[in-house]
Formats: sequence, C-alpha cells, structure tokens
Amino acid sequence: MFQRFGLKSLPRAIYCVPKKNFVTHETVTQKEFAKSAQLFYDVVSKRGDKLLTPLLQATGLKPGDNRQILDIACGPGITTIALAKQNSKGKTTGLDITHEMLKIGEKNAFEKEKLPKTSIEFMQGNVEQMPFNDESFHLVCSRAGFHHFVNQQKVKTLNVVLEEMYRVTKSKGKIVIQDIVSQSDKGNHTPELRVRQLHNAIQQLRDPSHHWSFGENEMIEGLKKAQFKDAQVVLKFEEDKTVELWISQTGFKDERNALLIVLKELCDLKVDTCMNLRYNANNELVFSHNYCIWTAQKP
Repeated sequence: MFQRFGLKSLPRAIYCVPKKNFVTHETVTQKEFAKSAQLFYDVVSKRGDKLLTPLLQATGLKPGDNRQILDIACGPGITTIALAKQNSKGKTTGLDITHEMLKIGEKNAFEKEKLPKTSIEFMQGNVEQMPFNDESFHLVCSRAGFHHFVNQQKVKTLNVVLEEMYRVTKSKGKIVIQDIVSQSDKGNHTPELRVRQLHNAIQQLRDPSHHWSFGENEMIEGLKKAQFKDAQVVLKFEEDKTVELWISQTGFKDERNALLIVLKELCDLKVDTCMNLRYNANNELVFSHNYCIWTAQKP
C-alpha cells in the first residue's frame, strides 16, 4: 500500500510513539487520588459506617485480636484503622499505590486516633506484586479496590491480584473483599455484556482510574481459580447518592459535569445503566451502587 505514495515503508515518525508519552493505568490512578485524597477521605469517612460495618462483621474480628492483617488498596486508611482498632494486639498493614493517600492514613492513625506504630503501618506498593513474603497474613481485606485493578495493557487482572492475595495469606487464613458490582436495573442478575460495558464506561468518564466492576459469579470463579475454598457472597446491599455529589467527590467537578447531562438523558430514556437512575423528591438525579462482600479461605 505504501508504494502507491512512492514509499517503501511507513515513515518512522508515523508508527513510533515515544515511550515517555505512554501513560500507565498506575499513573492515572495516582493522579486521580493524589488530587482528591483529602476530599475522598472527608466524603467517605462521613458515610463510613454503612460501608465499613458490613466488612468488619464479615472478617469475624473481635476486640483485642492478635493477628497479622493486610488491607490492600487501603486509600486514606479508613478500613485499615478500623481493622487495627479491633486487632489491637496484632499488626495491621495498609498497602496503596498513592503516596498522598498513605500520608492521610498515617496522620489519622497516629495523630487523630493515637494508635501505636507497633499496631499499624502504611506501605506504598502495587497489588500485582505485593512487597511481602509468602504466608505473611492471617487476614487479607480489600474494600472498593478491585474495580481499579488493571495492568499496563488494560487487561483485567482479577486472577493476578487474587493469586497474590493467596500467596501472602497464611494457611487457614481468610480473605474478605467488598466492591461494587454490575447488576441490571431490571432484576437481581448480572446483565448482558453491552449493558455492563455502558455501566463501566459511565464509571470511567467519572473516574478514569475505574476499569471494570466484576459480577458476583466472576469473583467467585476467580477465587476458586486462585485455589481458595469456601468462596461465597456473604452480603449484598445498596448505597444511594445524588449524581452531582458523586461527580464532585472526584475533585474534578467542573471538568466532568457534562456527565450529569448524559446521565439525565439516559434516565429519561429509561436505559439500563446498572445504576437505577431516577429523580428524588427534590428533582435531583440519584442512583444506586450495588455492593457485594465475598469471603474465602486458604486451605
């Protein structure tokens, strides 16, 4: 084809993209949460009980426990600190990729909560290659992290992360995962692929660090493939909020407010978005996040 234009091959400038211009998903995630770290903490901490209490109950922790616990994708440490308070005689570690998030976690743990440094620590690292030895933890948790996990080629890495969780969990240890799931507006089931793609596209327009919301059974199958046993959903629940608040929580409200217009149109057209879009009594556009909590054991 090139010969038609008097060329033996494509000019190098056309097909070569300098590596320095390649932006990894890891970089996107760090950028998103570096800007919104404090805002994220302020918002999530206010609604923490509704999201946090179910996860804590699923862990089976009791006050005064003495375990080695890992909280992956810990963000500003809300879950990490709650786990450490229960696990007061043990050690709880929070792992996250964003430095700014970890700094907020440390400040809250040591200055606000006055927790001893022997009971809690925060580390920067990637969930696909955790900086821990095999069988280091009795309990490994993740809250609202899995929908961010991808590799550089943007391939879903559910199995990679679950295999790492398996590796660092002690024999007879437990994992607890809480995250949003794709659930059809038209019933309690995982929707067809195109509907899920729309749901995740909406999430990505609001937050580019989002990648994919897994279905209930996808996570179960992933846990089984990673060699965990007794994988199960222990709780499902919803959280409602206004779309405007949801967008503002990113710290990029002005840049992404066009999404509100798009979602209003989808709502008026009654399109299945896996979000149950509707208007409240104040004529505000609201939606629901569907959550699942999964647990599993390492043999």
